[in-house]
Amino acid sequence: MEKVNISNELCITNICFGTSALGNMPETYGYEVDPSDAEETIQAIFQSPVNFMDTSRNYGMGRSEQLIGNVLKKIGGKPINFVLATKIDRDMTTDVLDADVTRRSFDESIKALGTDQIDILHLHDPEHCKDVKDITKPGGALDALFKIKDEGLVNLVGLAMGDIDLMEKIIPNWPFDVLINHNRYTLLNRQADKLFDLAHEKGIKIFNAHESYIIRQKYDEVTNLENRIWSELFQNLEFELDRYASKEYLLGLRSLPIPNNMFPNFNEISPLIENSTGWSLLPVAGFLDEELFFEINTKRQFPVTDIIRKSPRFDEKYSEIQIENDAGYTPEPDIFHDVQGHTPFLMNKDYANFMWEIGLLGYEIIKDKKALGRDLVIHNLKRLQNFSWWTYEYGLLKNHGETDALRRRNNDIEYEIYGAGIISSLNEVKNIVSCAKGESGQSKFIPYDIEEVAMTCFDYSHIQDRYFVIDSMDELYKSFADNKNLFWFEG
Repeated sequence: MEKVNISNELCITNICFGTSALGNMPETYGYEVDPSDAEETIQAIFQSPVNFMDTSRNYGMGRSEQLIGNVLKKIGGKPINFVLATKIDRDMTTDVLDADVTRRSFDESIKALGTDQIDILHLHDPEHCKDVKDITKPGGALDALFKIKDEGLVNLVGLAMGDIDLMEKIIPNWPFDVLINHNRYTLLNRQADKLFDLAHEKGIKIFNAHESYIIRQKYDEVTNLENRIWSELFQNLEFELDRYASKEYLLGLRSLPIPNNMFPNFNEISPLIENSTGWSLLPVAGFLDEELFFEINTKRQFPVTDIIRKSPRFDEKYSEIQIENDAGYTPEPDIFHDVQGHTPFLMNKDYANFMWEIGLLGYEIIKDKKALGRDLVIHNLKRLQNFSWWTYEYGLLKNHGETDALRRRNNDIEYEIYGAGIISSLNEVKNIVSCAKGESGQSKFIPYDIEEVAMTCFDYSHIQDRYFVIDSMDELYKSFADNKNLFWFEG
């Protein structure tokens, strides 16, 4: 594996393993991590060709470092030429980051890791501390950081944060060795261009989040099997959706060259969406974290995957996840859900603006624009996720009969479908129809109330047990616009 020299002492692989999730942070990642599984993973990293691992005092409130330390003790210490980076974090109770906190954070790190020296030590997220002056003033956090280096306790010191403006003020005045900027240098965002030029001029090495989540659709590599799966999925649903899908979906589908017998070409679809509503398709490798997803949405870009359920590539992608991989339903993102389910709606200007507003709100919540604190950020983000799930993923409309003019057969139930999760799932459509006709009691239909929607949790792993029904799409748009305060709950 290719390596890069970052100093006379340290040479690192181009790949670095981050360990925040291993610290068990379900509020961030949505799942629990058993400590024994985490330690097995860490041990596997140490045995892999990759020689670079990154952690932080704040990952899992110290659990990530402790688990790494446990493994290092078991294997007799850090492998030769392995590079370990950690970070100085603010006091998470008071948000203070001064010299005393810096020293205490470092001392706690080396104790947890079971080492007396750190390869790379970053000052972490100073933009979130109570007072930036505690960092930059004489005798502040930065002075303490460089004193630790002068004492020979770390090889390299760095700055790891997101705020470009603050970084540009700090970098010129301190002899940093390395730098991390969070998500400000991707295909979507070039805010860090000037900052990185400055860093290069000062000889600072840059560890940055690459745009590895972004892929190119390899349309010429689509297999006959994948085309056949797409064809079967589309054709099995075609007449059902013609009968039960909403007007917005049917009109959008008629405006886009989404084929019924082969994989869609993103390069053919995306320009038409962009011309209609300003949105475009962004091919991605799979799941995106909430911050990145909402940031992409703020730029009117919709992430789409390039794999399809029941295919070898899909099975390989999710080989370590216990999922229901059925032709009629899958909880994991695939091209059929992303393109066939979502993109026709993006041709509608009102709907596209609605999605953009959700993206803006989600990004503002994550960035804690109202300074509510971490717990309320998590709570409010969950409210928005609930709202999104029960509306644009699994929402229903009342059937007023107006859309029948666009159908080959009149809708014979009380509802129309606008949720993309339903539209891309034959099993979900059949469930709704059978329940609406009184042939099944598996699921219930609930009148739309935004407060109830925001507070109703969901389970993505199976057919839904309820659906919220709105009177019209205009009602949905207005209720969201008028009730954004629901997603700024202050305790």
